[in-house]
Amino acid sequence: MSKTHKNIKCMKDEVQADGGFGKGATWVVEYLGNGEVRFLHSNREKYLKVNVNKDGAVNTKGSGGKACHFKVQNKKEKPGRLVTFESVVSPDKFLRVEEDGSVTVGVDKGAASKFRVLRKKEN
Repeated sequence: MSKTHKNIKCMKDEVQADGGFGKGATWVVEYLGNGEVRFLHSNREKYLKVNVNKDGAVNTKGSGGKACHFKVQNKKEKPGRLVTFESVVSPDKFLRVEEDGSVTVGVDKGAASKFRVLRKKEN
């Protein structure tokens, strides 16, 4: 979930913060160790990726390599509730939601870079 209070969704290769709870907005967070994770889109079987050739671009064309890795950081004001995701290939650049709902990486700008991770209930 993002500051838009919508889920991050994937439509084709684009990533937007205007999703609901359907398949387009369902991600599997894979823990890689050392505080690193990657996001597998459950419907497309591709990873959320930072495009290092384009400034701040994020897509779902990843195969799981370092461009798909993020360091998780808990925010001190509410530990365990809000987190940021720092790009491993672009240090000091964080996954964030822009005013138009697009998802990019850039400098940490408070609410734009904070996410709440929700767990899917098991049946």
